[in-house]
Amino acid sequence: MKIAVVDYNPIHREGVKKTLEKHDLDVVFAEQHLDDLPKSTELLLCFVDQYGNQRWQNCIQQAVASGLKVIVYDIASNLQRPALFKKLGAHGYLSSTFNLDDFPQVLRVVKKNNFFIDPSLPFLFFERLAPYENYLDAFNPNVALTDQENEVLDLLIEGYTTKEISKRLTSNKRLIDETKEKIFAKIGAVDNLSLILYRICSRL
Repeated sequence: MKIAVVDYNPIHREGVKKTLEKHDLDVVFAEQHLDDLPKSTELLLCFVDQYGNQRWQNCIQQAVASGLKVIVYDIASNLQRPALFKKLGAHGYLSSTFNLDDFPQVLRVVKKNNFFIDPSLPFLFFERLAPYENYLDAFNPNVALTDQENEVLDLLIEGYTTKEISKRLTSNKRLIDETKEKIFAKIGAVDNLSLILYRICSRL
C-alpha cells in the first residue's frame, strides 16, 4: 500500500519512514498542495501541529476530495480538534502518544470505511481534567447562552480560531472576540478545555 506523508520535520521524517516500511508500506513524502503524488497513493498521513489551522484544513479537504483516505497525527494532541478533523472528512485521528508501530490496526479500521480514534484519547482527556476538579465543583451547566453565543461556542470547541469563526459566520472579528468574552464570563470558563466541559455538562 502506498502512503503519502505530510511532515515538515526532516529528522522526524526518517523515523516515520523506517517505522512504516517495517509493515511493508510504500512511503512517499508530499507537500501540502499534493499535486505530485503518485496515482497509486491510497492514503495520506498528515502530521499537524498547533499552528496554521487553515493550512492543514485545506490539505485534508484537498486529499479527501481527490479520493484519498486521510489519517491525522496531531503532534500537539489538541483535544478540541478530533471532531474538526472528522468533520473535514478525515478517516482517523492519532494523538502524539500513538505508537506508529501499531499503524496496521489503523489501516484495518480505515479500510472498512470506519473512523479510527486513538484509544489513548480518553486517558489524555481525563488526565487534563485533573486540575479542573475545583472548577467542576463550582460549575453551573445551566447558564443560558444566546443562539449566537452557542454557535460561536460550538466552533471554538471544534478548534476554530476567532479569525476563522468570523470568516465562517461572515462576521466582524471584533464582534466574535466580544462574544467569546461574554461566553467565558457567563460560564466562568478559564480556557478552551473548560468550554468543552461546559458543553458536555450542559447536555447531560
